Amino acid sequence: MLFCPTCGTKCEDGARFCGNCGTNLEGIASVPGTAAPGDEGGAGGGAAGNVDEPWNSGSTAADMQQTMGSLPWENQAAAGQGASEPVPPGREEPEQMNSVQGEPSSVPLRPSQMKKMKEQQRTDQQTAGGSSITIKKPEINVQKYKGSIRKLSKMQIAVIIEAVCLLLIICAFYGLGSSRNSANAVAKRYFQAYVDRDWSKVYDLTDFPDGAYLQKDQFIVMMEQREVPEVTNFEIMSDKSLESSGVQRNLLVQFTEKGKNADNRVLTLMKQGEKAMLFFDTWKVSPADEIAENFQIYSPCGAAVAVDGVVLPEGDREPTEDGGMDCYRLTLFAGKHSIQAAVPWHELYEDEFSASAEGTYTAEALKLTEEGETAFAAKMQEALEKVYQSALEQKKFEEISELFLPDYQDACEEAYDSLVSELHGREAYKLKEVEFSDFKCECYDDAYQGMVQAEMSYKYDMKYTYTYTSWRNDTPTTEDKTDDGTSYMSASFQYDEDTYKIASFSIRSVL
Repeated sequence: MLFCPTCGTKCEDGARFCGNCGTNLEGIASVPGTAAPGDEGGAGGGAAGNVDEPWNSGSTAADMQQTMGSLPWENQAAAGQGASEPVPPGREEPEQMNSVQGEPSSVPLRPSQMKKMKEQQRTDQQTAGGSSITIKKPEINVQKYKGSIRKLSKMQIAVIIEAVCLLLIICAFYGLGSSRNSANAVAKRYFQAYVDRDWSKVYDLTDFPDGAYLQKDQFIVMMEQREVPEVTNFEIMSDKSLESSGVQRNLLVQFTEKGKNADNRVLTLMKQGEKAMLFFDTWKVSPADEIAENFQIYSPCGAAVAVDGVVLPEGDREPTEDGGMDCYRLTLFAGKHSIQAAVPWHELYEDEFSASAEGTYTAEALKLTEEGETAFAAKMQEALEKVYQSALEQKKFEEISELFLPDYQDACEEAYDSLVSELHGREAYKLKEVEFSDFKCECYDDAYQGMVQAEMSYKYDMKYTYTYTSWRNDTPTTEDKTDDGTSYMSASFQYDEDTYKIASFSIRSVL
């Protein structure tokens, strides 16, 4: 049988540690079981008990003390302290006290009772003498269990190292991404690119809207023509007086131009819908004054117009109320732009203009080509002959309406009726036929916006009849006569669909 030397708990033979306090039991010898004197074979002797349980043996207190000296749960020092000194002659041996109940008892103490008594004695000594309490901890054989610790394989070590490196990379990635994509960082890169005249980078960092006339190459061409001041230094700062929100940041840029005092500018940055590298907010600088919204370009009707080399779609043009001009409403970069207008029978129109919000530009003072002047002279001659012949025959205006613009036919019809009235309003004269020759035409492009004004002089030879009544004879007399002379015609033309048509005209009567 094996007993713990610390707490006295009975343990199984071969146990390595105490089940109660954990004390190492290696090297502790077990106590063999022996019968008490007078007990043979475990029978007889009445109250005789087993040596393994001395408190049940019926021994006297003196026998118990003697037996305790060799008990396995007490070390030699404890046994020496617990042994009673010899009683001098004439003095009685004091009775043992039960440490639990505090009463004298001749019953042998159990190990648990002996433990409580010792703890009480140590407490009393500490209270009386102020000494410290030393608690003996179980001894653990570290060397014995050191070898039993499971060692990590090389693969496991490699996985742990990779996991740590991945964590460090993720932290570095997140920190770098957050700092690089912040509103302040974007504003700094934008202004630095502006100072360096890196217009491609400026374009990429600006929140320009989509548009055919807001492309990067157009922006670069425009900015290369612009005079940009030289900035020596700048600083991006946050200003509490500038209102900001979750989708907008207003930052103050303080900068110094070469040869000038310090100045400042407010940059407004807008949060974009897409994420940078899937995780980080994207900020771009608001274009603000860099955009010319609702800029209006007026060009002659029928003109093919291109701005910065981009042809404006015909579907985007709007007719004006006064006629003669088309209007395009565009959103452009604020600044200088080039414009080209190809107008039939005119030289190619080229010019430059500066665009600003709600601004306007008119393509005017176009020049006719030589072929164009010839074509207008032919138009004038054709109109003169057809109008005169129809008026002479007193035809209705609808029969010659294809010569005139639909929007101006009312006014042209009035002019036609006036000519008919002049030719047939005098009873004495009746035009029979007329021939025109020697045409000389001059055209003016700037008479009306979008229209070509033409004047044509010509010679005419006519045959007519003259009817009169002589004072000698009451019967009317009719005579055939001829005459010649010069006259002129004026007209304004506007391009319509595939040719020029008359918007207004004036023809004098030959009679």
